[in-house]
Amino acid sequence: MPTYYVSTVELKNTLNISGTASDTDILKAVDAASRMVEEYKRLTSGRTTRYYPTVETRKYTPACNTAELEIDDCVGVDSVVVDRSGNYSYSETWTAGTQYVLEPVNNPLEDKPYRTIVKAPLSGLNFPTYPQSVSVTGTFGWSTQPALVTQAAMILARRYYERRNTPYSVLSVGVDAAGAVRLPKTDPDVVQLLDAVDSNVPRLFA
Repeated sequence: MPTYYVSTVELKNTLNISGTASDTDILKAVDAASRMVEEYKRLTSGRTTRYYPTVETRKYTPACNTAELEIDDCVGVDSVVVDRSGNYSYSETWTAGTQYVLEPVNNPLEDKPYRTIVKAPLSGLNFPTYPQSVSVTGTFGWSTQPALVTQAAMILARRYYERRNTPYSVLSVGVDAAGAVRLPKTDPDVVQLLDAVDSNVPRLFA
């Protein structure tokens, strides 16, 4: 079942909607807004970002000659297993703290996720560069949904719901063509809110 970053009840309260006649459209708007929040972060950061925790196993392909492996947003890692033979046997298990560490190390203090696995300098190990040579099991996503994400999702959900009455992206505010306002393609407040969640995106307040 999908996770939503703003509830249908919250959106209905914001829109001052009572009853159930609009529930189907409300749910569609909430779902679309939640998925768009994730897609925006994927496009701007290159990582899969979800603002809730899920235990999963994911495969990664390390770059050549690097001591680091960039992973998707992650609350914690249970195991790092490496395949060196190219047959995807994943027979080499790395030990946390002595063979690898997670970075940025202080991110959990700010309720932010880890994003990189770094091999320990004295481990004598290296990341093999076979495709999908590293298997990581852990809790991916964020431990706590940021308030900035909730607000961005609310703005988008409201926009998507009201978009039903704006054909061709034009909102009619009068009785003639002069009273029409064209909707912008990207809401600047949503961009500002979501960029502020991730300090690695250098477009804050742009």
